[in-house]
Amino acid sequence: MLDVRNLSGGYGRKAVVKRVDFSVAKGEFFGILGPNGSGKTTLLHLINGTLKPSAGSVHLAGKPLESYPPKAQARMMASLPQKTDQAFSFTVKETVLFGRYPYQKGLFRQSDERDQQIADQMMKETGVLRFAGQSIHELSGGEQQRVYLAQSLAQEPELLLLDEPTNFLDLSYQKQLLDLIKSLTVEKGLTVIGIFHDLNLASLYCDRLLMMKNGEIKALDVPERVIREQTVNDVYETAVSHLIHPHRPNPQIAIEPQRAGKTKRAVPFSELFELSSDGFFLQTDQPLRTVSSSLVGAGIGWKRTFISRHVPKEEQPDQSPAELERFLAGKGISPHACCAAVTSAKPENTVFRTFSEGGVSLFAVAAASSDRPEDVSVWVMVNGRLTEKAFIQALLTASEAKAEACLAERADGAETLGNDLQEEAVLIAADGSGLEFDSALKASPLGALISRSVYECTGEAIRKGNER
Repeated sequence: MLDVRNLSGGYGRKAVVKRVDFSVAKGEFFGILGPNGSGKTTLLHLINGTLKPSAGSVHLAGKPLESYPPKAQARMMASLPQKTDQAFSFTVKETVLFGRYPYQKGLFRQSDERDQQIADQMMKETGVLRFAGQSIHELSGGEQQRVYLAQSLAQEPELLLLDEPTNFLDLSYQKQLLDLIKSLTVEKGLTVIGIFHDLNLASLYCDRLLMMKNGEIKALDVPERVIREQTVNDVYETAVSHLIHPHRPNPQIAIEPQRAGKTKRAVPFSELFELSSDGFFLQTDQPLRTVSSSLVGAGIGWKRTFISRHVPKEEQPDQSPAELERFLAGKGISPHACCAAVTSAKPENTVFRTFSEGGVSLFAVAAASSDRPEDVSVWVMVNGRLTEKAFIQALLTASEAKAEACLAERADGAETLGNDLQEEAVLIAADGSGLEFDSALKASPLGALISRSVYECTGEAIRKGNER
């Protein structure tokens, strides 16, 4: 649909865009990214012909851009700017009808029946038909942006250019606008090229991304190969972290604020731990990075409150996340900042202590059931910072050590646990203080201490249960 070949250009003698090459296919949603001053808007002006290139060329549908008369180009290509200031108070429908200008003939360029039909159709598709008779000035910024999108679509273009289309829009309008544009690429084959400042939105909606710096291409590929931590750090010269979207493979980015004030102090887990007839409990002032298999708050997240509630095995079928959340609400605890589990492990069979070795410090808890010693609930709380890889490894290391301890304490001499090892909760938490750990395998210092602490606490908890 569009071929940009060795394109350079700028203002006066200054080359802002330098030797840019890329192609965009029909029906593709193509995003342009880059910091301020990287040449994004200049590139868009070169593509739409409002700025003449100093070198290279732009081909639209196989023909040089300059070969199109203005009206013919307007029927092929439309632009939606960041924000349009309209001096006169035209109605919404009159504003949308301006998009039919490339098709109108005669001295006074009156709109005909087809123009009216197209305008109505585009207003309906963009959700502004109900405002048709209102002044454009009476609408909110998000509503106005959808009117101008309807105006651009009324041109019936094959290519739509967007210059930061979500600026000035709240979250709801951003989603509505981009959902609509994306649907047009899929259902009608509309080709879209858009400039984005929001890398996360671009990653979610665009098929491919071009990232620029100093007028040159630094990355050009699908989102997962462009929105990379190191690439974004290099291009934007700022610290970011890579995130995983919970429901899509599209990469996401979070900025890393500069650490201010004092370094985080180690949380005194042993002093905060509480044991009662209902189970055990720990609450901190600062949120802890956590991974767990708890009934409430499972997965990776930030939590302040940790609860293991004792419920006899025969009553557990009645337990559900909703039932546990009602229990928490009765205690005045928000489930959103909480990891909570239901366990048959009895509070009197609980073992907990602090382990320290070679600069590594952690607090381990294990509780076993008297009826089924293999039912063991385990917590490991680390004074330190863990990477996501280390968190997953820590969960595996703790689970393996728990299984080994359960097997070692079996009285019947069985060599395997089979299905007897119940799905009791295993929780790993870290307070972000002190050292950073990139590994928690058994061969690493952190992994070795997790393995030893869980094995010892689990074994002692099972022996307590066997004695009752």
